[in-house]
Amino acid sequence: MPKVKVVICPYCGDTQPSGDRCRHCKGLFEPLSRQATHNAMGPWFVRDPNNPFQPGCSYETLVKLIDAGRVSKYTIIRGPTTKQFWTIAKHTPGVAHLLGYCHHCDAAVNKKDLGCPQCGAPFGAYLDRNFLGLPEVKPMPGDVDPSDTSPGQWTAREVLRPTAPGLSSFGTDEELMAGGSRFEGVTHGAASALASAPAVATAQPAPPPSIGLDVDASYLAARQRTLERQIARQKQTVRMLVILLVLAFAVAGVSGIIAYQKNRPAPSTGGGGPGGTIGETRESDGAVDGVTKLPPGGTGGVVDGGSEVADNGDTAHPGTPGSTPPGAGAAPGDPGGAGVDGSPPGNGDAPVDSPFLVEVEQARSLARQSENADLDLDERIKAMKQAIDILKRVLASSPESERPADLPELIAAYERALKKLELKKFFP
Repeated sequence: MPKVKVVICPYCGDTQPSGDRCRHCKGLFEPLSRQATHNAMGPWFVRDPNNPFQPGCSYETLVKLIDAGRVSKYTIIRGPTTKQFWTIAKHTPGVAHLLGYCHHCDAAVNKKDLGCPQCGAPFGAYLDRNFLGLPEVKPMPGDVDPSDTSPGQWTAREVLRPTAPGLSSFGTDEELMAGGSRFEGVTHGAASALASAPAVATAQPAPPPSIGLDVDASYLAARQRTLERQIARQKQTVRMLVILLVLAFAVAGVSGIIAYQKNRPAPSTGGGGPGGTIGETRESDGAVDGVTKLPPGGTGGVVDGGSEVADNGDTAHPGTPGSTPPGAGAAPGDPGGAGVDGSPPGNGDAPVDSPFLVEVEQARSLARQSENADLDLDERIKAMKQAIDILKRVLASSPESERPADLPELIAAYERALKKLELKKFFP
């Protein structure tokens, strides 16, 4: 039975019959494809479940993948800056800024920036394709510290380490079969003898080239700057809140003072006493738009622009019983005579012999009746209407010389009082 030649794909490790292309990763086996793959290799790995065995890529290749949109901010990658641990691309130093993010504070940045404008974290490119970025080996509990090895002594592993590069895994089947191993023929006893024999110490291998960025130190410095900026912003926010609170209290205080000034009742300048006028009467004294309400048992005063009121509460007029002469010591009918309280007589006094005074007094009596809060509101409105009708009839039928001069003003005052009473009926 003829043997079937088996080929291992140098790119993904898939085992398959001999051919020109890998059936799994579709890579060509010809020399130029192998050389191109070698040129693109490096210490950066992109997690791809469909091709879990693909080799790592160089930094330049990773940049091309980002520009082509094959690596996004949430793509899982690993490389020298992550110490070969998997993480997302937007948190990977040296890669995140190419995607528009700061790997430290997640701020939006430009891919051409050399550092983060927010936290100050530096950005860089990691071009050494042979440096994995692995940390220094630290012994685990129970292991022997390599530093405890005596100078000039070599371990068996160091003795068996080849002094020249071995065969490449990308060699052909013929190269692998013809090359052989450097350690062929070395038995276990020979290896033990080599391990126990002293050896001349050689120069230590050169450390891996520096990538120009101390990730741990830069991270701590950037973290410190970020905390300082956060504290400064919080202090500024607290100061602004305090200022706004003080301004709010000040505005509230000024508004309260203005409202108090507007709602404070104005001081009254007149009343039902002597010398009071229609426009100066107070509502607290029982005035109804210029008609003064007499207090119980009150003394006489000027009512309705010139008519005087006797002590018993009845309105007196010149020439009637209970009235006061128009002046103390003045001749009857003397217009210059003083009133009962020494004030000049009202200009609304009607002549003594006027036949319409009785009707005027009747109207005033009805007006006082309408001010009685004990009566029904409809009766008070009816009394005020009767008083207005009487005064209008007197105004229409009496000569100007035989009626009070302030009769039109008195009618207007009674009409305003009537409107208030009617409003109380609808808005008690």
